[in-house]
Amino acid sequence: VHVIAENLLIEGVAGGPISQVATPPTQLVKLDPLTGGTLPLGTYNYRLTYVDNQGNESPASDPSRDITLTGGQTAVLLSQLPRIPSGSGFVERRLYRSQPDGSGPYNLIHKLNSTAATYLDNGTALGGVLVEDVTALNLQPRLDASLVVDPGTIVKFDGARIETRMGGQLVAEGHVGHEIVFTSLQDDRYGAGGSYDTSNQLANSVAERGDWGGLLIGALGELSLDHAVVSYAGGITKMDGSFAGVNPVELHQATARITNTTFEQNASGVGGQANANRFGRGSNAPGSIFVRGSQPIIVNNIFQHNDGSAITINLNSLNGELVSDWGRSTSLSDAIPGFEDNRGPLVRMNRLADNGGIDGSGRHVGANGMNVRGGELTTEGVWDDTDIVH
Repeated sequence: VHVIAENLLIEGVAGGPISQVATPPTQLVKLDPLTGGTLPLGTYNYRLTYVDNQGNESPASDPSRDITLTGGQTAVLLSQLPRIPSGSGFVERRLYRSQPDGSGPYNLIHKLNSTAATYLDNGTALGGVLVEDVTALNLQPRLDASLVVDPGTIVKFDGARIETRMGGQLVAEGHVGHEIVFTSLQDDRYGAGGSYDTSNQLANSVAERGDWGGLLIGALGELSLDHAVVSYAGGITKMDGSFAGVNPVELHQATARITNTTFEQNASGVGGQANANRFGRGSNAPGSIFVRGSQPIIVNNIFQHNDGSAITINLNSLNGELVSDWGRSTSLSDAIPGFEDNRGPLVRMNRLADNGGIDGSGRHVGANGMNVRGGELTTEGVWDDTDIVH
């Protein structure tokens, strides 16, 4: 059993790919003619590139100064080659030689380590030529964090949440008989290692709705939830020096696939002392799954005994964009067929019982269906999810 007592943040990175602009300096490279090689007579120059541990090559340096081989000169000694700067992330250099007339294409002749300052070019080559147009090749993706939870894992929370930041990813995909469980530390229905009383409080341990927050997926984040259980969530967690409610699952302009999962005994996800915007995370509303600006896959789930609506979604998320099931992120795809013409969120084959209604304070906190939050329709709206009440 994995116990999370503090908020777990999956960090992401905003922005597009990173352009590699570092090039090796060749102004000080010294070239001396020698004998004993196989180079044809002519005028040569050289270019260098840096290479990282993934094999990505930097833009090439400017050509070195020219050297002309005459008489019996058939080799070139290169010295004062620039080393790789410390902390740059590069691990090797590639050395290219021009044609005998000093022009391209430049042939790859050697791979240098990070510190070698000299190289004797005797005319051999490794094969391959320098790619001059490197605009696309020198774009590296920004690496976002990803948390993958294996089938059968039990995760118990003590007043905490999992939150993905910009571009982060959470993958929790179980199998039949090996479901992934997200629940309260006080929930003694699940356990491992011979004990279900994870909190070690014996009869004093009673799980309640809202014991922990939920799974909050931020902008451009990704969630894949399959064959899982989410229970006793929807509570209030620490948030930037204050406290705020979190839905069992929140999707804010995120990509999500939620299938074959049970949501039960969850609180509504609202409350706390923080401002309505929750320090830039956006407001929320009572529900087991809160959707804003997203078109998720929500198929074949069970929603039962939850305080808020089964699903609460903003009006403009129900748009005309074609969305079909793309399948799991791990193991076999297991994509659900038959909905290739679906538009907007794919919400099908879910079973609902005892969701929403009136909470302990007498407030109406949702419905046993999909609550469409009011607003001004600014896109092509399509409501085609015919087996759930809007």
